[in-house]
Amino acid sequence: MDWYRRRPLLWWALCLIIGILIARILPVWALTGISVLAIIPGARILIRSESDILIHFIFLFLALLSLAGFRYVGTTVIPNNLLSNLADREPRVMYTGIVSHVDSTASGLPYCQTIPLKLYEKPLTAQPVQVWIPRGASAPTVGDTLTGLGTFSRYPQARNPGEFDYRAYQSRNHRYFQFNIKYPWYLHSKDGSVGAWKNFVQSSRQQITDILHSTMSPESASFAGALILGNRDAVQKQLVDTYSSLGIIHVMAVSGLHVGFVTLILMVLAQLVRLSFKYQVVFAVLGLAFYAALVDFRPSVVRASIMAGVFLIAEASERRYDILNLLGFAAVIILLINPGQLFQLGFQLSFVAVLSIVLIYGQLEERLENIGITIAETPKPVQYFGGLLLVSFAAFIGTVPLTTYHFGMLPLWGILVNLIVIPVIGLVVISSFVVILTSLIWAPVGGLYAEFPDLLIRWMNRLLPALEQQGFAALHIPDYHWGVVLLFYIAIAIMLSWKFDITKRVAVYGGLVGVNLWLIFFPNDELNIRVTFLDVGQGDAAVVELPRETTVLVDAGIRTTHGDRGRDVIGPYLRRHGITDVDLAILSHPHNDHVGGFPWILRHFPVREIWDTHHEYSTQVMNEIQVLADSQGTRYRQITAGFDTLIQGTRFTTFFPVSQNLTENINNHSIVQRMEYGNTSILWTGDIEHEVDPHILHYDTLLRADLLKVPHHGSITSSTLPLIQSIAPKYAVVSVGQDNKFDHPSIEVLDRYREQGISPLLTMETGGVVFESDGKKWRRIHWRNK
Repeated sequence: MDWYRRRPLLWWALCLIIGILIARILPVWALTGISVLAIIPGARILIRSESDILIHFIFLFLALLSLAGFRYVGTTVIPNNLLSNLADREPRVMYTGIVSHVDSTASGLPYCQTIPLKLYEKPLTAQPVQVWIPRGASAPTVGDTLTGLGTFSRYPQARNPGEFDYRAYQSRNHRYFQFNIKYPWYLHSKDGSVGAWKNFVQSSRQQITDILHSTMSPESASFAGALILGNRDAVQKQLVDTYSSLGIIHVMAVSGLHVGFVTLILMVLAQLVRLSFKYQVVFAVLGLAFYAALVDFRPSVVRASIMAGVFLIAEASERRYDILNLLGFAAVIILLINPGQLFQLGFQLSFVAVLSIVLIYGQLEERLENIGITIAETPKPVQYFGGLLLVSFAAFIGTVPLTTYHFGMLPLWGILVNLIVIPVIGLVVISSFVVILTSLIWAPVGGLYAEFPDLLIRWMNRLLPALEQQGFAALHIPDYHWGVVLLFYIAIAIMLSWKFDITKRVAVYGGLVGVNLWLIFFPNDELNIRVTFLDVGQGDAAVVELPRETTVLVDAGIRTTHGDRGRDVIGPYLRRHGITDVDLAILSHPHNDHVGGFPWILRHFPVREIWDTHHEYSTQVMNEIQVLADSQGTRYRQITAGFDTLIQGTRFTTFFPVSQNLTENINNHSIVQRMEYGNTSILWTGDIEHEVDPHILHYDTLLRADLLKVPHHGSITSSTLPLIQSIAPKYAVVSVGQDNKFDHPSIEVLDRYREQGISPLLTMETGGVVFESDGKKWRRIHWRNK
């Protein structure tokens, strides 16, 4: 049991992790059974004064596993109170809460976190509420009592498969509700209800933010604020995406790198006032605790602060320590406080990066020595950059499975860019702290020092986007199972631990890498066809994945000044699923809510063929599509009734439009087409209205389909009863946006479907809707539960 005696806290952390995973996967009764099992070794320990250490370990393992599991279950239950009953309802309510935190987004929209007090006159006890302040209104300060009229809602969920789930992210931090405040709203003077300590922390945070903004340019101040305080919301999304694609997003998160600089500064300050080493340590530990509070106790900072604090205490008391044991201690503290942190990317990257550096760095040095390169014997500059390269490479090896799994991108320049960025970020962090400290003493001096970090930030944030635009910054990786991540780590462990001749090593390494790449790029999928109705708001877009990696895009959503569904929804979906080109695009009709996102798709994905309605309808978007298609050599075909073809075992039969113009209503020139795969089928209807029905009802049973894309977003002018009865679908999908100005879908139309035994699926309620078929039957995929 030496493996346990040497690093007990590391094994405790592992027990907690297993318990949390069991609680997430298995029902509560299974967790209860494990708790009961813990009684057996526990009773033996009580009966026998001397028990084998293995018995102690089994008892501790089961007890910690149960503790973590039940702790996780308890923290994931949404509070059942007035707030949960009001969430996502329309009526406005009067809410009162005490401001405990204040911040703003990159666009300058202020928001605050409040401690609930009462709803109307009813007292509340609940988790904190995020309150969005009206633009242009003065932001509150910590300790203010805020009263306002507005609406409660839960945080938004992922709207389509693979998207970031903001609601799940917030719930893991015990935040469940947000309040959109409207006028009138009122602020009352501070009453100290949030506590003097929280007031002091928040006022210090605000003072640091004010110093940065008064001494630097707005963009540099926001970036420095993200580095010092962790408020990435204030940084432009485009810049965040650049750092992500280059594989250096970790430098924008407050982590061990920043805590190391803070520790260094604290120790230097303590030395300047001539404190003894023990008091230097006390000063540094207290300073780290304050800094952790300043950045809202982010897991990476808590982990690094705990490890730095214990390291300093061990040095002061002249005691031995083990870095992996310290890592386990930090994990135990964080997971006991908030088990949901295990599923946060920040927690995962923070711990895995340190673990990778500890376990892999020495192995890399040894491999270099085997080929005659000893870093310690090289000149000082080579030692510095060589060591930095090995540290970056070690962290990269350990974290790349996680980053590719979460972001769907493999950074190709990550290691080299880190060599440039990490030293610069170090200089920015140190100089920014100098600016803050000197500004607190004498503001003009702080302003002079601010020129240096301001220049560095502006230089770096111009260079990196230019580097990203050169291409090959990142390789887009399709979504894959978390089991592949586990295989990656097993492969890494084998590569670092096994010692055998070079031929066998290359064979094993190549085999493991090949298996992983095969699982990622060529997953085994027993189902042959998948249809995904994307939630693009008020508009239509669907992706049909046929056998042999054939992709059909049916419509492409809307493009407005506020967003482009091709860029914001369809493109990310295609990349997450490893789709690099579109074989066929079907544009049902030329209205913007169906084709607006298609120009972006044409610019970023090869499109082999386009099917369009025959009607001439000249708009900026349609002209843009035709010019792009011509310039790229995309085949353009205008189809009408009677067009019939077979693509990868799927038959496409067109019922409408007919060859002549029927009306000036462009909706009534939509393509009506049936896709048939085996014994399963789907009918696409675009935005046809009731005037089209006489022209297609004569097809009778040929119109029958299992899946129906409901015409015209469920409007009252469509979906007549004879048409519904002729199609007789099992499933009907309504692609529609929340609170749209057209009041789609019509309640009368929805009732019409329900009377036929069909429950319409509305994308504004369900998000994206996914069906898969093996040629025999359709199966709906509840992707949010995966």
